[in-house]
Amino acid sequence: MSHLKDKTMSRACPSCDIGPFTRNYYFTGKLLVERDFTDEQSYHVEKLRHHHQRLHGLGVVCGLKVVAHDTPACRDRFVCVTPGTAIDCCGHEIVVREKACIDFTQFAEIKQLKEKQDDQPHTLQICVRYRECPTEEIPVLYDECGCDDSRCAPNRILESYELGVILDPPPPPDPFHSPALKWADTIPTFAPAQRAALHEDTKRLYVLTVEGASATSVVQVNTTNHDAVKFPLNRVGRELAVSQDGKRLYVVAEPAADPTKPLQLLVLDTANLAAAPLQTLDIAGSENSAVKLALAPDGRLLAHINKAPGNALIYQTDITLAPKVVALGANLVDLEVSAERGRAYAADTASHNVHVLNIAGAASEPALTNPPPLTSAPSALAIVKNIGLPDLLAVADFSNKKVYLLSLSPAGLVGTVDFTRNPQDLVASPGGDWLYVLVRDGAASFVQAVNVRRLQQGDPVTPGPAIEVGAGGNRIIVSPSGTRLYVPFEGQAGVAGDGGAAVIAVTEEKCGEIIWRDLEGCPTCDEPNCVVLATIENYNVGDRIEDQTDPPTDPADDTTNKKTRIDNTTRRLLPSVSVLAEQVACLVEHGGPQGPKGDKGDKGDKGDKGDSIKGDPGAPGVGLNLQLPHIIAINWQHDGDVNTPEERDRLDKDGLIIAFDLPVLASTLTTESFYVLRKMLGERCFCELSEMNVIPGNVFTDNQRPLTTCGQRIRGFQPVPALPGATATGAQFHSGVGWPRAEYRVVVEGDFILGDGKIKTFDGHDVNPALDANHLAPFLPERCPTGNGTEGGEFKSWFRVTEGQPIDINRAPEHDLLRRLAHLGEEFIRRIIGARQRAPFRDEQDFRKRTRISATDWQLISDSVKFEPEE
Repeated sequence: MSHLKDKTMSRACPSCDIGPFTRNYYFTGKLLVERDFTDEQSYHVEKLRHHHQRLHGLGVVCGLKVVAHDTPACRDRFVCVTPGTAIDCCGHEIVVREKACIDFTQFAEIKQLKEKQDDQPHTLQICVRYRECPTEEIPVLYDECGCDDSRCAPNRILESYELGVILDPPPPPDPFHSPALKWADTIPTFAPAQRAALHEDTKRLYVLTVEGASATSVVQVNTTNHDAVKFPLNRVGRELAVSQDGKRLYVVAEPAADPTKPLQLLVLDTANLAAAPLQTLDIAGSENSAVKLALAPDGRLLAHINKAPGNALIYQTDITLAPKVVALGANLVDLEVSAERGRAYAADTASHNVHVLNIAGAASEPALTNPPPLTSAPSALAIVKNIGLPDLLAVADFSNKKVYLLSLSPAGLVGTVDFTRNPQDLVASPGGDWLYVLVRDGAASFVQAVNVRRLQQGDPVTPGPAIEVGAGGNRIIVSPSGTRLYVPFEGQAGVAGDGGAAVIAVTEEKCGEIIWRDLEGCPTCDEPNCVVLATIENYNVGDRIEDQTDPPTDPADDTTNKKTRIDNTTRRLLPSVSVLAEQVACLVEHGGPQGPKGDKGDKGDKGDKGDSIKGDPGAPGVGLNLQLPHIIAINWQHDGDVNTPEERDRLDKDGLIIAFDLPVLASTLTTESFYVLRKMLGERCFCELSEMNVIPGNVFTDNQRPLTTCGQRIRGFQPVPALPGATATGAQFHSGVGWPRAEYRVVVEGDFILGDGKIKTFDGHDVNPALDANHLAPFLPERCPTGNGTEGGEFKSWFRVTEGQPIDINRAPEHDLLRRLAHLGEEFIRRIIGARQRAPFRDEQDFRKRTRISATDWQLISDSVKFEPEE
């Protein structure tokens, strides 16, 4: 949709070419022709575009929110865009001044889907592009060709815009600092590889392979040169782990004599894997079961048995001692340890829960109170070790193609990531910034990265590009340095020797390198782009496009109900300097997360023994003072709405009144101590009302009794002169511009309002006390009076003036118009009175045409007025 005035003709958007910059050179006697004036404008326009393009970039500056159409029946055809500003890649400013709606079904892309009777889900993006529109055609007085004396040309070029639709856009490029995954090598393991364990200090990777139905081997790999040596087990291995010092390899295997007996734990010497096991221990209750191994923070071996009842085993330092057995629950999957919390976690595929093992106490704890969704089918877990922050737990859901990120204390779902393939296993990067997820598509295996930080911030997250790692991948391991991933895979079925371990190199650009990437050249584009405002996923032809809800709806339910949702967070932002300054100030004020605990410092030298002289007792402190004046009543509903004629009349008549429990000096009740902020419809910011009248006075309740305690309602107000020495028990303030429909904030600065009584300062002076205005949550009247026992502070409250009952613009008395539409000004009200005296307004169009009201002012009053037909 193009935003065009009547009788205009559109032309294509200008190109992105800029420069070279050439200025006019003026001198006395120079003949100026059309080219000179055109070049003069081009110079300034291109300079500004160059400034935007090179110093600011492209994106949405503010506003331009994509919203559902106001009428539900129209939402299968229309979406709307609110006013705002953007800059395209060529540096053009795109300004949308009024709310605009488009019929997206009329775009060629959507028409083609309807013509093909397409029933597949698609991705739509709503975008806005810069457009120049010649307008105000006037006759050309001189035609240099001399062939047309009736030619017209545009007198102005309207810098406008048009809204567009992008169907199934290409995936966005990965962020600069996203980890790049690249195949580095494949370690041949001579047979299908199933499990692996890494010990970084000794540079050894241990891979468990399968040669047949009754034999497996351990392959020891040197991670420096990838040399591999095979050591047969002569039995079927199921699982393995390596000790913290790298001297022992733990292998879970079937008994050599009878596979139906309990599984056995083999303890191998990594210095001589060809030798017989150092120990062979039965794992009681593990027959016909699966066992997962992990290491506790102190190096003890942990295991779980997934068969009912589902036990966890805690082996002692002396592995020959019987392990402690803790019942966790049946159908356990994976076992992950949080060193920070001293807990181990195991997922339950039957109850869709996460069980908790207290390692030090050798006891189970209540399962997480907020587990993954009940439809989940956990396949693997991973502890995310956030530097300076509490650990998180990632859960892979194989069947539903999702990964969930959970907080552990308090338990809760942080975010969900959807995949197009089935997540088989996952592991977190050492710094906790990324998850590396092994996904399966049939036998094919891939690795994808997930941004954990964005997921924690509540931003939408999509997995990174997939890199294929071999058929039948089942586990993924990350090196402690975070620069290598190892993925054992089984290989193609029926292909001898195809199994192995893929080595994936991980490279991540540092954020500090971002400012240096422009050494390669300035960012540019060949033609103006359509700036993306919002993305609509899973759109099917005929769907209704709705706003996103909080919390978000279930996508499956939306699909069933022929709905799809608007996501405004996919836009590229270009915040203003003031917004960035506010963001930086917020970060400075709140600081970053606590860093990791440092190493213990050396013991300091013993200090000299101090003197044993005892000092005199200090003077009593000032302490808290409960005898200060406080706020005890207000005559509006905090966080409420003024939306009836009676409430509006009362607000116009009484204004805003605040009552105190002790008299204060009337001279201190001024616009410096009281002020009101207002945010009109369509505006982003609150502005202070400049025409305010603050009146000191005494506040009364029923029967003109003084209002002195909390819980009493304000019934009356008697002004007092703001003379020296005069006192008041409250203040009343009126708006000189009325109370139009808007949001309002009332602020009372307690430091500037002084009580009538006296208090003594710490140095012995008698002074007037300041109003104790600090209010405590939740708010009046629940916490009344205000105060925390100290002088001063700030009191804040807010309310809204909403639509209320509209007034008849043709019949309302002049004083009602002045009261309800005061923000338009007296001159404009007189214009309305004069116009309707000549002839009543027929409708909105007639009113707007005859009064020449601006679009912004009309938007502010449109819900407050009506046009009744003549009787």
